[in-house]
Amino acid sequence: DLMNLEYINLSNCHDLERLPESFVNLSNLEHIDLSGCHNLERLPNSFRNLKKLKYLDVEGCSNLIIDRFEIIQISANLPVAHQSQLEQLYE
Repeated sequence: DLMNLEYINLSNCHDLERLPESFVNLSNLEHIDLSGCHNLERLPNSFRNLKKLKYLDVEGCSNLIIDRFEIIQISANLPVAHQSQLEQLYE
């Protein structure tokens, strides 16, 4: 049952441009690895609703567009170490 999924590794999926909005229905996700997804452009608008998210790796997502408000919303649940990755995307 995907609803109970806690960990997903999509690292180095070079053709991945967007995650589907339905991705946020995986409410038990704690760990998401999107590192190396060079063509990833956006995260779903409701990504901030993943309340159990503790780890988000977006290192190497050079085309990811994210605004300051999204960073604040997403990083509210993340440890400080992982917030810096998001802040670097904004700069």
